[in-house]
Formats: sequence, C-alpha cells, structure tokens
Amino acid sequence: MRLDPAFAPLLQGFDLEVLNKSTATIYGIWSDTRLAYYNDAWERFAHINHPGVDLATRWPLGRPIREAFGPLEAFYDDAFAHVLDDKVVWHHDFQCNSAQRFRMYHMAVYPLQAPGAERGLLLINSLTVDHPHPDTPTLPDPLAEHYRNAKGLITMCSHCRRTRQGDDDTHWDWVPNFVEHPPDDLSHGLCNICLDFYYPRP
Repeated sequence: MRLDPAFAPLLQGFDLEVLNKSTATIYGIWSDTRLAYYNDAWERFAHINHPGVDLATRWPLGRPIREAFGPLEAFYDDAFAHVLDDKVVWHHDFQCNSAQRFRMYHMAVYPLQAPGAERGLLLINSLTVDHPHPDTPTLPDPLAEHYRNAKGLITMCSHCRRTRQGDDDTHWDWVPNFVEHPPDDLSHGLCNICLDFYYPRP
C-alpha cells in the first residue's frame, strides 16, 4: 500500500486495513487524476500485467492516471466530473484479458471530500468474470511486421487484447503471444467493437 499523507483525510470513514486486504484493485486519485493511494492488489495486478517494471518509478504517487487513458481521456474526464459534481457513485464494466483468460471487471468510483481538503475519487475494480478463452482460431507465431502501422507501432486493444493489422481498423486478430510477451513497440488503443460497446456515444 502507498498513501499520500495529504490524501488520508479523504479516506476517513474507510477502514484502510480492509481496503488494503481486498482482492479488488483499489486506488485513490485527486480530482485532477494525480495518483494518491493504491492497495496491495493494485500493485500485484500491475506487476502481473507489466512484469519487470518498477511500479514506483512508472507510477509514483502524484503522476496523473489520465496519462494511461489515451483515446478514453474525455470519457473518463466526463465520468469523474459527474461523480465529483453530483456526489454519486459511478459504475462501469470493462475487459482486461490475459493471453489465457477472459476477464471482466466492474469499476465503482466514489466521490471523496474532507473539510478544507481538495476533492478526490476512490476507484474499486472487482473481478467479475474469469475463465479460459473459448477455443478460437489463433495465429501461430505471427510476424510483428504484419501488425506494425505506418509509425512502426503495434496496436493492441486495451480491452479485448486483440491486435490491429497495421493501420487497418477493420481487422483485429487474437495474438496470445503478444499478450503474454508484449513487443517493445506495443501501443494500446481500442478496437471499434470495444469502443462502441463499452464507451457508447450519447
């Protein structure tokens, strides 16, 4: 667990020991999305998805998590503003698959405020579905060049983990070895199906 002492007053009323022992990935952010708190499960999840990465260096307290949102920045900005302004809990479901497992998570975002303190949010991501991928055709040892776009990057959907063929938004393939061993030039985006399903336009 890591906690910015200035954020502690916003968590009054929550049992920090319970939050830290939870199997859900839990983190707290200031209203401008600067990371202010995370529990042990968040740290374990980050290490599983990014083995060998020094979490304290990559995601130190104070770094804005909006830097990870990419094309979803406006979506989350709107949702977080709604939570803060209307003082309501917001819910959202999303995929975060591994090479072997299909995984769905439920996100609950809680508004936080303490007298005389800046506002913040508490985000709780709970695993709701976890099972092996169905038997679907996979591509054996594909050449990375087939998936590289004009800028030299390989784009993987951050939800379903399928990989885009070059710059062709209509073709996304399931490439488990890219999920298990991400290429150095991997970039994350969203396939059209996940974008339309999980982030519908009003």
